[in-house]
Amino acid sequence: MLSRPAHAAGVRRAALALETTPAPVAGAEASARSLAAPDEHDLVSRTVDGTARAYKRATAAFDTTEPLRPWRAVVATSVEDVQAAVLEARSAGVGVRMHSTGHAAGSSSDMTGEILVRTALGGAVTVDAERRLVRIPAGTPWGVVVAAAAKHGLAVPHGSSGHVGAIGYLSRGGLSAYARTVGVAANSVESVELVTADGRLVVASRDCEPDLFWAVRGGGGGFGVITAMTVRAFGPGTVVTGTALWEIEDARGVADAWAAWTASAPNAITTALRVMGLPPLPGMPLRLGRRPLLVIDGTAVDHGGIRAEDAAGDLLHVLRRAARPVFDSWRRTETPEVAETHMDPPVGAAHRADHMLLGASAPAPAEGATHYAAPLEPADVPGVARNRAVVETFLGIAARPDSGLPIAELRQLRGALAETPEDAGAVGRFDADFAWFTGAMVSKKHTPEEAADKFAAAREAFGRWDTGFTAPTFAADRDRPQRNYDEAARVRVEAVREAVDPTGVFRGDVAVGALAH
Repeated sequence: MLSRPAHAAGVRRAALALETTPAPVAGAEASARSLAAPDEHDLVSRTVDGTARAYKRATAAFDTTEPLRPWRAVVATSVEDVQAAVLEARSAGVGVRMHSTGHAAGSSSDMTGEILVRTALGGAVTVDAERRLVRIPAGTPWGVVVAAAAKHGLAVPHGSSGHVGAIGYLSRGGLSAYARTVGVAANSVESVELVTADGRLVVASRDCEPDLFWAVRGGGGGFGVITAMTVRAFGPGTVVTGTALWEIEDARGVADAWAAWTASAPNAITTALRVMGLPPLPGMPLRLGRRPLLVIDGTAVDHGGIRAEDAAGDLLHVLRRAARPVFDSWRRTETPEVAETHMDPPVGAAHRADHMLLGASAPAPAEGATHYAAPLEPADVPGVARNRAVVETFLGIAARPDSGLPIAELRQLRGALAETPEDAGAVGRFDADFAWFTGAMVSKKHTPEEAADKFAAAREAFGRWDTGFTAPTFAADRDRPQRNYDEAARVRVEAVREAVDPTGVFRGDVAVGALAH
């Protein structure tokens, strides 16, 4: 188990006074007080209403559903800044929360009375090409990491957007663009650097603090502030990626062809099926915007003796035979373009989302398993038939004119995702057929309650395939059901969390899916 380290020595406490700003106090009188009597070290200029610019920078988030309103907020640009913030919180008797790009802000609990640390650590992404290792400072978006690795002919297990912070993504497990080829992204992590509750910088790996190393990879957070991770890259060989769009009238035939193909698809390719109401996007004809379209995108690499061109070509032959796409960008390319394939928006918005892992109906997982284990399907229910049934249900939810779901997706799973590496983390595999994800914008016109009703209807429709588990990466709303692993794994993760943070400094950051059920 983890030892309880001594307090960090020589921590720069003064850094916190320069970088951290309190939450703005409402009202003109409070504003006048802030301007008239600033902190001795407060060098942050303020607007006339008392709002600190630094506080805004620290609390800015991609997901704008609920504004982040901590007691204090700091943009940490060094390990020393993080340590100072943690020790300040301990001294004040408050909790510490963390984020970088804020893509998961919608799944955060209330931060009132706590310190929020936005990690934006300086320093470049470093690549050891010979050992195929990539070190990523906290706060670095995937696009920067992908570009750095690509200079050496390497790929990393990034997500569907280059704008997402790499560290938060990896700590949540991660379903990458190469997921069926390389497995759960967190299994590629070789070491984790984090500041624990006593202010000490710890490097966790297989050989040093192995319990912490296991838990932090998918365990649900609450272990410390991660300042860097080192991940194992891979040589993708040839890369084929792209997106194809069909009119919604052709959805049934094309989606059915995709469903049948997924049952025996090689691990060299990972794809997703979506129905989306797309705004006009660069490179796309304007006539395709602002109406529902069927979308199939993905990425193939050379793997297991199968060429990327062949893996992608077989799929495209099946799809194009079903119906001619109105837009098709599938091509041979370089790895930096893969992060753009899924066409995730670069700008956030207020929304609600829901997610489920779908597979064969099954009893609860075996005691001690750290993943969902699907049983062998009955001989009279072939995989093709089941996958077609899931996709048919998907279309019944998403392709209706009145669906009210601008984003609905089935992410193709299995492949390497269903395999458990010997040194896997707390979330080591996702043994399911598909990941269902949907989102709905919320506003005065479209309320969160309306979105919740639509999500509930979808859950009911998918009910017989619901594994009861979720991928932490896709958990975007604390109000939706979440479960990352079974009870035995939860107990083990909680023991590590208690050992490294006995006073609960980081307790507010523990994900819903990591709690007791």
